[in-house]
Amino acid sequence: MSVVLVNLSVALNVNVGNNVNFGAGSSVSDAVLIVNENNCASPSASGVRFGGCGADRESVQDPQFGLLAAQNRLEWNSVHFPIPGAEVPGSPGEFYPLVKTLRITSIRSNASQLGIPTPATFPSSQITAFVSLVGPTSIAITSLSKYGGGLRVGDRRDVV
Repeated sequence: MSVVLVNLSVALNVNVGNNVNFGAGSSVSDAVLIVNENNCASPSASGVRFGGCGADRESVQDPQFGLLAAQNRLEWNSVHFPIPGAEVPGSPGEFYPLVKTLRITSIRSNASQLGIPTPATFPSSQITAFVSLVGPTSIAITSLSKYGGGLRVGDRRDVV
């Protein structure tokens, strides 16, 4: 066995604000999971795919759009997580690197749900993300909770 199938989820303390109406399906979001930096311009909207988007390494799954599983949670199911140092199937003498990267891009959140922060509530006015990785074996993650951003009084963002 050279890969472990895992389910990855990211839960926010506010609602997800990603686009889910761009033609890929009603629950498919535009947040993208990239395994081992194997990136391309057209992620898979229909689950795990290999070599379908011109990414550099066909032995590592193509980038994959996330599914909006709940108002505050995104999921990526049946992710092929390469086992560090395992031989790549069909490529004798080629091995997966010892360090793995799971990168999630373009997660958007509804920061307005936190309200206007005050000095007394500032620590609780931060957007956090809790990452969960579930599979048949334990996989160590450096940090399961990530700071995603926050609000400041008078903060303004213009969209052009």
